[in-house]
Amino acid sequence: MKELLALVKTLAEKHIQLWLETDPSTQNPLLKFKAPKGALSEELRAAIAQHREGLIVYLQQAAAQSRQKNLPLERVDRTAAHQLVPSYAQQALWFEYQYKENKATYNNPLVIEIKGELNTEALKRCYQYLVDEHEIFRSSFHPLEA
Repeated sequence: MKELLALVKTLAEKHIQLWLETDPSTQNPLLKFKAPKGALSEELRAAIAQHREGLIVYLQQAAAQSRQKNLPLERVDRTAAHQLVPSYAQQALWFEYQYKENKATYNNPLVIEIKGELNTEALKRCYQYLVDEHEIFRSSFHPLEA
């Protein structure tokens, strides 16, 4: 195991990227790598080949741990009895917005030129996915009566 971890460290230091893909015909994992020019010596190629199975297991375990860290967030009660309080940063932005003449301070306009045919249905699905995944796109803030 020490030898495998030393190999992973060496590959990272040389900016050699490793990843897994699935073989479409067998559904088995395929070890892929990309290296800067001159970084991958014959010795390192041989070490990758020798530790292929261990590298595959290592990458599968790393991916599983990464997925565990990205667990879905729990929804918070939004009833009138459970009012959410804005963070200090949100309060500061709201205050600034109320009293500033230029209300577009934090807007970042962007123009994208699309060449070729646009699949409008796919674009709509992409926007809907963003709205569904990110609560801030479904949020609005209203001042409370004092």
